[in-house]
Amino acid sequence: GLVALALLTLSARAGGFTFETLAVAFAHQPPAEMARLAWLFTVGFAVKLGVVPLHVWLPLAHPEAPPSTSAMLSGAMVKLGLYGMLRFAWQLPGSPPAHWGTVLLLAGIVTALTGALYATVESDAKRLLAWSTVKHAGLLTLSTGLAALLAAAKRPDLAGLALAAVFVHALGHGLAKSAAFLAIGEAVHAAGSRSLESLGGLALRMPGVSLAALLSVLALSGLPLFSCFAGEWLTYQA
Repeated sequence: GLVALALLTLSARAGGFTFETLAVAFAHQPPAEMARLAWLFTVGFAVKLGVVPLHVWLPLAHPEAPPSTSAMLSGAMVKLGLYGMLRFAWQLPGSPPAHWGTVLLLAGIVTALTGALYATVESDAKRLLAWSTVKHAGLLTLSTGLAALLAAAKRPDLAGLALAAVFVHALGHGLAKSAAFLAIGEAVHAAGSRSLESLGGLALRMPGVSLAALLSVLALSGLPLFSCFAGEWLTYQA
């Protein structure tokens, strides 16, 4: 709703929906109106990304979908929220509104911690992966906020490094989380339960699925040589 409100308001003034016309319309808005529209886009897309406290739908919806759909939701769909924030709240207005980077940085820290803590006490295998998605959404939000702060501090080199971390981590998480949901989905189907206590011993009967689950979880943990490590390392460097 917030994205639709901001987009329809801006497109009515732009006379079209192309990114070029929207950018021109953004440039002709008073500073306060530019900030209002950018924040509407930010909050709206933060819901899709799963940023705390707008995340409540994610751990409820993702586990209930079939494994292939869960893989698409966590691996790809949430990244559209990230794309939307970067495209509509940063690129189109030319620069994000004041305090945008600080808010995203703090929200990213809270989101990452919330996702990690809930995942550690979760006994439902698919819901655990959903909380892991919340955790990684926090890392993406943190890196985006850091990039904005560095850009505002006139450090385009470090801002570029932070944005590179965003893109690398988004790709790495998408691959690892898709593999994890597909592997865990096969294990859940074989065991007839999503409880972690019921999934023990499947490695003997399903060695391929177990290996895929192990590798994807190691990647999601950010260990070196796996897909999520590079993004987290670049964030740390920035």
